[in-house]
Amino acid sequence: TGDEKTKAFVLENLRRVVQEQNTFREQFDQAAHESDQQAELSKRSRMFHDRGISLDTTILSSFGIEGALRDMKDRAMLPVRSITRVAVIGPGLDFTDKGFGYDFYPLQTLQPFAVYDSLVRLGLAEPGKIDITAFDISREVLEHLRSAHDRAKAGENYVVQLPRESWPWVAEAVQYWRSFGSEIGEPAAPVQPPPALKGLETRAVAIRPDVILSCKPVDLNVVFEQFDRSDTRRFDLIIATNVFLYYDTVEQALALQNISTLLKPGGFFLTNDWLPGLPQIPMRSMGYTPVRYGESGDWGDNIFWWQRQ
Repeated sequence: TGDEKTKAFVLENLRRVVQEQNTFREQFDQAAHESDQQAELSKRSRMFHDRGISLDTTILSSFGIEGALRDMKDRAMLPVRSITRVAVIGPGLDFTDKGFGYDFYPLQTLQPFAVYDSLVRLGLAEPGKIDITAFDISREVLEHLRSAHDRAKAGENYVVQLPRESWPWVAEAVQYWRSFGSEIGEPAAPVQPPPALKGLETRAVAIRPDVILSCKPVDLNVVFEQFDRSDTRRFDLIIATNVFLYYDTVEQALALQNISTLLKPGGFFLTNDWLPGLPQIPMRSMGYTPVRYGESGDWGDNIFWWQRQ
């Protein structure tokens, strides 16, 4: 019957997901036992190279990026109001919490606007003087951003939903969640979670049309393609989180080379994926920011800083 086929389908996929997660856990454990830190990072950075690319995103990645930007500002690596042109690689498209499975809010993207928010909050850019290019290979992501762009032209805000996951976040992450959007919009009424998720904390932000219009979606595979060479303007800052772990070492090196052609000399590239640096690539590793998301365990990230030479 139809019910039996549905049950078999669900169970088969449940078994597949459990097996996949167990495999990834074993691979992470093996990487953690590497005696050399670079070997560990290299293994972890290629963990999903034989898996399909995921579009999901999370506000915590943007929290990590803001922490790295703050570090770099404090070390006088990023002067005040020095950033005007930004690129975000693989901004993602989110509609569900992959850890808990709730999916009560519409499709949305966060990172291009989160970066705008952080740059203004940290004094690294001026409102209204930021141009953001969102590079992606997903038709869904690009069409979503184009649609938001069209609605912004008509004066419509872009409302993002910000449910806070049930894991215990560190205090700094909670504060970031509470302040998200302060420089790009106003608080809005959030979509109410279903009764089964009673107690889930959530908020929403209505992002201003001018912020949405500052973001231009561009179809580009940064691993295998190069941006329009006729555009001589280069970026001050490029960001990519949870992108390059889907590629092998050679492809990661290709990506870093292509990113170097997009950055102006002295510009920075931030990523939470370890990448292999080569002498032939005019990019220098300048350090990293360790970021903790959870109060316990090793739930967190390293945000690596690369500078164009």
